[in-house]
Amino acid sequence: MQLIKDKWTKSDIEEYYESQKALIGSEKDRAFEQKIVNTRLFCYGKTSFKAKEWAKLIKKGNYLSFLDGVTIKTHFDSIVCAYLINGVKDFTEYEKRLDDFVITIDNWASCDTLKFNKQDREKLFALSEKYLKSPETFIRRVGVDIYFELYKDEKYLKSAFKLLDGLKDEKEYYVNMCGAWLLSFCFIKYREKTLDYLRHNDTNAFIINKGISKIKDSFRVSKEDKELINGFKV
Repeated sequence: MQLIKDKWTKSDIEEYYESQKALIGSEKDRAFEQKIVNTRLFCYGKTSFKAKEWAKLIKKGNYLSFLDGVTIKTHFDSIVCAYLINGVKDFTEYEKRLDDFVITIDNWASCDTLKFNKQDREKLFALSEKYLKSPETFIRRVGVDIYFELYKDEKYLKSAFKLLDGLKDEKEYYVNMCGAWLLSFCFIKYREKTLDYLRHNDTNAFIINKGISKIKDSFRVSKEDKELINGFKV
């Protein structure tokens, strides 16, 4: 179908739903994606690659009109919407679209497709604070995901460590795993300050131990540091 439109009508959206059925992959690919993503939504198999292609075309037209009309029915829809929201530059509009989107998320892949590098960091910080207070697992994960942009600016490093400490009583695997990844990224970029954090942290054992594991997996960390970091296991 034609994905570049000046305005998406109800019939256009219905055609979009119908056309995407042609993307259904093999039973093996669908089962693999369903298992890895762990979503309640229907999976076509190899969704991210196909969704990125479609989103790139939709974005050439009135993609906000598409977002207005679409309802997330499949994992494909979710990933397409995430890619499109990444392109919204006005922060007020961006926050509105993101607020509407995050309440639909039920898996890590939809969270991690979101990117935040084109947005104002001060406003992103406030958005993260809002999402971290949510009772919903994947909204909190998005709150942590935002720090993969914020941590690049050292002035947010203390806030990143405060976030990790704030996860001390976090029970959800997908939030804790994201925290572990954040800890590993902080170590690679800010070795000394992250070592100091490890000496005085107040987060949970999973984040520390899994974060250490991710640090040891990195080719950007020396053999000596990989041995050193073992001493911080809980």
